[in-house]
Parts: sequence; C-alpha cells; structure tokens
Amino acid sequence: MNYSVKSLTMGAMCIALNLVAVLLDRMLGGLSELLLLLLLALPICLYTLFYSPKEGGGVYFANAIACLFFATPTMFIYALIANLLGLWYGYGIHKQFQHGTLFCVNVVIMGLCYFLTTIIFATFFGYDLEMELEWTAQTLQSLQFSLSASQLMSIYVYATLWMSVLQSVALHFVVFILLKRFKIAHRPMQSIMDWRLSKRIALVFIVVLVVYLTGNMLQWEYVNHPIILLSYLSVLLVGSLFGAVVCLVLIPMRSKRLLVFLLMIALFVPFLREILMFIGLVDAWYDFR
Repeated sequence: MNYSVKSLTMGAMCIALNLVAVLLDRMLGGLSELLLLLLLALPICLYTLFYSPKEGGGVYFANAIACLFFATPTMFIYALIANLLGLWYGYGIHKQFQHGTLFCVNVVIMGLCYFLTTIIFATFFGYDLEMELEWTAQTLQSLQFSLSASQLMSIYVYATLWMSVLQSVALHFVVFILLKRFKIAHRPMQSIMDWRLSKRIALVFIVVLVVYLTGNMLQWEYVNHPIILLSYLSVLLVGSLFGAVVCLVLIPMRSKRLLVFLLMIALFVPFLREILMFIGLVDAWYDFR
C-alpha cells in the first residue's frame, strides 16, 4: 500500500476510534470518562510513532473537530487532553526523551485536566466545588469530626494530585507495553528501585517548603493562596513517593507486597508522609542505596 494512502487510512481509523469512544461515553451517561481518558491517548500515540509528530498533529486537530460535534462538554475536554497526552508521548518517544520528562509532563497535563473540569469550568458543567466542600464539612461534623475549609481544600487538592499521578502511571506503563508489543524502538524503562530526585529539583522543593512552612508558622495570609497550597502539596506528594521508594529498597522484609501496602498507607498519614518526604529529599544528596 502506498505510504500516503496507508497514513490516511490509519489516521481515519484513529478518528473513528475516537468517535466510537465518545459515543460510547454518551450511551453510558459519562460513567466511562476517566477510563476513556487513558484509552483515547493510545491510537494517536501509535500513529505519531509510526509516521511523524507533524502528521500526528493533523490527526489531533481532526479528532478535536469531530469531538466538538458529538461529545458532551466534559468529554470534549477529556478527549482533547487524552489526545494531547498521546501526541506528547508520540513526540517524546520519537525524540528519545527521558522517561522522567515524559512522565512529569504527563502528570502536569493530567492535573490540568482535573483543574479545568473541577474548578475553571465547574459551574458550566453543573459542579459546585464550594457546595461540595460545605456538604462534606457538615457530614464530618455530624460524625464528630471538625475540619476547616482550608483543611478540606488541602485534602481535595491532595486527592486530585494522587488521581493525576495514578492515572499518569497507568498510561505510562500501558504505552510502553504497547511499544514492546509492536517492537517500536524506545528507551528502556529504568527500574523503580533506581528512582531518585535530582539535586536541582530537591533544592526547588526545599525552597517551596521553607516559604510555605514559614508563612504557616507566622500565620501569613499568602499560604492560603491556591498556587502556594498546590505547590506545597505537590512537593509533599512527590517527595513522599521518592521516600517510599527508598524505604522499599532499604527495609528488610520478606514480604515486599506487605511493605508496599504499609508504605501506601503511610503516604496518607499526616506525620508519616512528612517523614517519607524528608527521606526522599535527603536521598538527592546522600544516596542511601
């Protein structure tokens, strides 16, 4: 088959798969949106790798126009983000980017998706974040738990970051499993046991911690700003994850599955996750492994 004909045929198949997923989401009443956020990224990723990022960009815009006519407002944004993730992975693997770069941009784009759908366009989609937080606070009060609005917002942002990271991990592994299946050349994935923060990133994290904790102790109002809060919680999440990796390597337990389970719990316990974050930051200078 001629190259241009084959390219057009596969591009049309990507658009068709995109439309099938969108229509399936409408039939299910939006219940499949988060799952489709992962699946929609795969066809355009493979197409970009088989051909070129330029041709992948053309399919991306064609998908966007098709979704504009057939998708619900939330699914339209999810489809745009999912196809953007697929295009990013296709471009990054084509350019031989490091896995860390691919994954970090993946998390940022995934977090942007949640930010757009739950904060920026929340009212347009019929979702009221303030009302939900108020309802949650009242429910907790009835259960003899008292949390302030800022604490609830911190929990909400932390949970959102976790969702972004978990979905990014799932997409990252699925993409590279497919690359191996189709025998597409790519950088081998580094073992999770070798993951560690770079010194530059660790220094930025320390600056963010100093700014937030200083403002919190002195009760300055700027610590409640969404950007400051998001930066602190991002540092807490990423630092504690790297600290958990260090503990997974060093702690001598026969049952590694039990250790992984305990570390996952520790990531949500206030005092323990700060300890894990400290270990993850210090590991940037002192390689405990």
